[in-house]
Amino acid sequence: MSLRIAIVPERLGSVLSPCGSIRLAAFFDAMRKEGAEDWEFRYLIPEEVAAFRPDVIVWQRIAMDERQVTAIADLAKRSGALTIYDLDDNLFDLDDAAERLAYADKLKAVEKSLQVADQAWCSTVELADRVSGIARHRPQVMANALDPGLWGEAPASAEPDAGVHCLMYMGTRTHAADLGLLSQAMDLLEDRQPGRFKLDIVGVASEYPERPWMRVLQIPGHVGASYPAFVHWIRQQGARQLGVAPLLASSFNDCKSCIKVMDYAALGMPTLASDVAAYRPMQADVECFKADNDAVQWATAIERACGDAALASRVLAGAAARIGATPFVEAVRLRADAILLGRAR
Repeated sequence: MSLRIAIVPERLGSVLSPCGSIRLAAFFDAMRKEGAEDWEFRYLIPEEVAAFRPDVIVWQRIAMDERQVTAIADLAKRSGALTIYDLDDNLFDLDDAAERLAYADKLKAVEKSLQVADQAWCSTVELADRVSGIARHRPQVMANALDPGLWGEAPASAEPDAGVHCLMYMGTRTHAADLGLLSQAMDLLEDRQPGRFKLDIVGVASEYPERPWMRVLQIPGHVGASYPAFVHWIRQQGARQLGVAPLLASSFNDCKSCIKVMDYAALGMPTLASDVAAYRPMQADVECFKADNDAVQWATAIERACGDAALASRVLAGAAARIGATPFVEAVRLRADAILLGRAR
């Protein structure tokens, strides 16, 4: 089947947003490389879509405003094009006050997109459940998968450096509350074993407390908002003993995916994550370590994960099974099959 597929990704300035790279470009670029069924792909801005005369139109998050979504829906109705909307965050229940303000005038476009799209793709079951009452049809779960062509082979795992256990925490700068929990745990570890645990932070918050155990890794200016550039840079930083993913329970966080476990595995690190809904798909002590959201529990879990090298190696191997070519190819296939099924109806 010959298809013309228009892709309207979310952009930040001149580059795709990280979500644009992770949720759309990775999979559609893979389809193009495979020569999928004589399909033609174009990355477009909304105003270019009509001229392309697409058979399929895919957009995501806040790539279009409400007026543009309405225009795309009208175009699809006239031409018979299949419309697909991808959403990977619960934008209706944002925790961060600044983010809520930034997205306030964009939620109508998100709601409209869900209402008009023939297919809605969501990153988790919880997110699909959250928006199912808004979407035109029951959303399909299209889980995240890392592009092995971008991430490459995972580096060797790290060992203690002169008896010091090194951890890494990376994320967007909206995790101040999560960092607060982790900071309490790290303070406890500093009291128990002074100087034995260090935490390298990448992003996570806009401000950081002064702590002897904390080291902030500054992301170079040339990386900007480019996800491929960030992956290239973070891989150059090398592995730590443990990647940490504290996450407080909330309506927003409960709809998140467990992609951070895969990120850390691709960097050669097992993960210690909060035992919350986002990490429910990961088996404790098999694919990641887990801890209740309590400072004492987190401190004890960090000591355990760093103190048992054999267990940490097994946990890393379990997480590594979720990355690489096999799961990525399957994720590409699921999306291609959804397109074919949608066009057949």
